Amino acid sequence: MLYGLRANFAGEIETNNKGMKIENLDFQQLNWELRLNLDLILEENLQLVKKIDTETLVPLVNSIQQSQRIFLIATGRSGFALRGAAMRLMHLGLTVYFAGDTTTPAIKKGDLLIVASGSGT
Repeated sequence: MLYGLRANFAGEIETNNKGMKIENLDFQQLNWELRLNLDLILEENLQLVKKIDTETLVPLVNSIQQSQRIFLIATGRSGFALRGAAMRLMHLGLTVYFAGDTTTPAIKKGDLLIVASGSGT
């Protein structure tokens, strides 16, 4: 089976990045700035979660559950994200490979290939 899933998070995420220089902060200032940045990270992630149409994820979850093995491929930041996803899927007990690694076997019928691209190319 071939499923196409396309995620498009339209719209801007509000950010308040001031570009702080941590070498100029004392302990209390650094502690305060770290707390503010952690709160900002949480808020930005909550904004992203609210934009996800979970109905578009159902076919992907079904495909993952029905697949014998899962292969993932991407480069750059998308590759880093998919490598993290591969690790989490392995922690769930699934057989997962990152395509392009030297130990990756050939993809066969019944396997799932997940491809990600931040740029769309």
